[in-house]
Amino acid sequence: MIPALAEPVASSIKSIHHRGLAAGLRPDVFAKIGDSITAYRPFLYDIGDGAYDLAGAVELGAFITSLRAVTAGEGQNPLNRVSLAARRGWRAGDALTRGAAETCPTQAPVECEVEAIRPAYALVMFGTNDLSFDYETFERNLDAIAAMLIARGVIPILSTFPDAPWGEREAALVDDFNAGVIAIAARRGIPVINYWRAMQALPERGIGPDGVHPSVSPRGGGDLTVEGLRHGYNQRAYTFLTTLKAVRAALGYQD
Repeated sequence: MIPALAEPVASSIKSIHHRGLAAGLRPDVFAKIGDSITAYRPFLYDIGDGAYDLAGAVELGAFITSLRAVTAGEGQNPLNRVSLAARRGWRAGDALTRGAAETCPTQAPVECEVEAIRPAYALVMFGTNDLSFDYETFERNLDAIAAMLIARGVIPILSTFPDAPWGEREAALVDDFNAGVIAIAARRGIPVINYWRAMQALPERGIGPDGVHPSVSPRGGGDLTVEGLRHGYNQRAYTFLTTLKAVRAALGYQD
């Protein structure tokens, strides 16, 4: 079952979306903005390529089919697109830095990706790499990303990020950073996915063998069976797609 989006977020995103449509944004396209947890193949790529099993998420079948039919670059759809605004090792500030995306030297990666595919929505998740620095910088940069997207009529969908079990300092900061993500979303009136919370019930809290990135089903990132959803990357695909579907439902789209 896809949950309804709560007020006042539903009203806020309708206003953003109205401006986005007027600016020529595409209501069936989303952008991915983040670090390696977003950029790596286990997240959405298999689904975009058609390698998925929805036995544990049958309600997403028609929605995924419609997303796979949308063009987001040559030979790509929004699910399997290689985003200009998602790279390994990035902190939130990198998405705002001119030239950080090598193919777009004069603009911030967020701007490049929005211009390239004209998305109506953008999934934004940073934090894992930001833990090595200070919270104030992270908060300022994440809020700036949200503001930049909103100004262009793009609805940001923020996300909390997973635990950081590799260091005591980093592990201790995760709660504070994630509380900041939720606070930004509340202040801006935009959706937020509590991915951290969804991970807590999974084996090893959804973290894979490297201690940094989410775990992934042996059957790949498109395994959305009951067993597949016990893995971090697979759970992330599910939580994002159900949230995006809820956002679109609040805007009046029938998926």
